[in-house]
Amino acid sequence: MALNNFRVGRPTTIPENGRLRFSQNKKQWSLTFIPKKELVARVQEEEPDYQPREGGIVLAEADANDGWLNIWPLNTTRLGDYPFRPKYRRPRLIRIEGMSGLGASSVYEALEVLNKLPPGFVRSPHAGLGLDYELRAIIDMLDDHDIDMLVVRSGRRDGLPFIDEKRNLVIAKVQFDEVRRAIRRVHAKSLDIAGEEKDRIAFNHLLSSADASAFPEQPPIYRKDGVVAMIGTRSADQLSSQDQTAIVSAAHAAVRPLTTRKPEAMLQLSRDIEVITLERLIEEMKKRLERDKTERPWQRFFEQNPFILRLAFGYPVMKMGDQISVGGTRFDGKGEKIPDFVMKAAATGNLALVEIKGPDEPLFGKEPYRGGVYAPDRELAGGVNQLLDQRHKLQMNLAVKKQESGIYDVEVYAVEGILVIGRTPADRDRQKSLELFRHDLKSVVVLTYDELLEKLENLHDFLQFSTAQEKPAKS
Repeated sequence: MALNNFRVGRPTTIPENGRLRFSQNKKQWSLTFIPKKELVARVQEEEPDYQPREGGIVLAEADANDGWLNIWPLNTTRLGDYPFRPKYRRPRLIRIEGMSGLGASSVYEALEVLNKLPPGFVRSPHAGLGLDYELRAIIDMLDDHDIDMLVVRSGRRDGLPFIDEKRNLVIAKVQFDEVRRAIRRVHAKSLDIAGEEKDRIAFNHLLSSADASAFPEQPPIYRKDGVVAMIGTRSADQLSSQDQTAIVSAAHAAVRPLTTRKPEAMLQLSRDIEVITLERLIEEMKKRLERDKTERPWQRFFEQNPFILRLAFGYPVMKMGDQISVGGTRFDGKGEKIPDFVMKAAATGNLALVEIKGPDEPLFGKEPYRGGVYAPDRELAGGVNQLLDQRHKLQMNLAVKKQESGIYDVEVYAVEGILVIGRTPADRDRQKSLELFRHDLKSVVVLTYDELLEKLENLHDFLQFSTAQEKPAKS
């Protein structure tokens, strides 16, 4: 794009590097720029191959009947790069449609028509027409995406903007004005911010460096709604790890005041976080089911994500700990009973035990015990008895353990055991055998890894549906 003569440090008068010629054909007229011969000669000295266009260069053309005005922006303002050539690589042509009062019969009347161009347009032919320099972002965008012509159409914005088959961008005049105002606002704000930052840099590098006690260093300036401007339209993966950490820290510090001022927004944020967290857990659990076949990595996984185990209960529970002794030590110190996890009912303190077996552990033997009925595998039956034994020892030893540990808010009214083992059988006979076996157990619940995963997915679907229902519809 050509430089702007009206920028700071440049002359405010427009040099007339040529003359204008008016021509008319019925209701159409055109305005042609004819560069001065001495300037053309100077250009040819620097560029011997340059040949001026015979008859001049058309700057503008209008049709009073159809109400359109064509503009070919031209570099007329300097003798630097590419003088007397198109001002932009693209678009070469800008058309304004739906204008009134386009009739002209002389150069002066044509200049009056050009003075009716919308705000944001260069109106002087000697400045080369086109768009104001401050709107160069529009031109750069059109050039980057190979838009050959910009059409600004007066009237309603229905169906606009669009790009036609000739790579022309058609927009409404009101849309152009909206973009122009927005760019101007950003430009003015940027100048203000730049001025403040320059003052701060000068202060810190000079006064503060000379005497920090008298002139403490000024921190970066916080501006209201700056966070929205910087990250409101960005996704997390576009931010650096430091920025992501800073956002989390700032959000953590703002939780209490925001909960009071904007409770609905904080509730919505909480649900969004829950949905995203569940999505992560679901994907991780699916990957682990393909990779981790033994119980030890799953014990670590549930240690890090005790929320998953809480889904196994039909009432609110909290994790009391993992690898907690429930008693059973013999006189020789052997025989200690340690379940994988101990959970506590939130309301009553009643304890529950959780035992983890691997997802590859078989639930039943390979052959049916009798027609269509399978006997439980050694790991399944052993896991159930293991929990029952731990339950028995816990009930016998609880009083001593409460006294020795100083923990008194736990009870063993009815200790429930949860056994997580294997995968859900695919065939109907084994599914029937699983249901017959586990539903006849009184104090042990047997869950497969697939069922835990399904609980996660069901909760995710519920929260996602609730979140979608409560979000306001976009207008």
